[in-house]
Amino acid sequence: MSQMNAKAILSVETHPVSHPEFKKLTQLLDEELHDRYGLWQSDYDPDFRVEDLNTLVLSNEEDVFTGCGAMRQFSPGKEEVVRLFVKPEFRRMGIGTAIMKKLESEALERGANSIIVETGVMQPESLALYQLNGYRRIPLFRERSNPSQSICLEKVLK
Repeated sequence: MSQMNAKAILSVETHPVSHPEFKKLTQLLDEELHDRYGLWQSDYDPDFRVEDLNTLVLSNEEDVFTGCGAMRQFSPGKEEVVRLFVKPEFRRMGIGTAIMKKLESEALERGANSIIVETGVMQPESLALYQLNGYRRIPLFRERSNPSQSICLEKVLK
């Protein structure tokens, strides 16, 4: 599956939000977002508090953590996906979709009817991933100092 080994097995599983690999992966995500958005990214940074998360999913391929995604309750029956990230060398291999499917399954188990997500205009690969997986654009669900940078999406689960 990866460039390392065509026969690698991808594992996508839930973990405690305190998992050390989550911190490493989100540091890479933050670096990438700051490279793309510069100072605008600081508007979003306060939104990502680990203590708000109820679900963490990590992808692993032959003992190499390749990506992550987390979720928190936005409102009753509605979960929000945050911190979705796949290392650049593992992109376009279905890992992002596998993480999203696992998060959707977890959301259904938690009784959610829908999932929302916020991405940005400088993340076309993220937007494509969400749309490929059935997410549709919705109005912004959070106030932003520069709303033209944000794109919000939702998927109805049931």
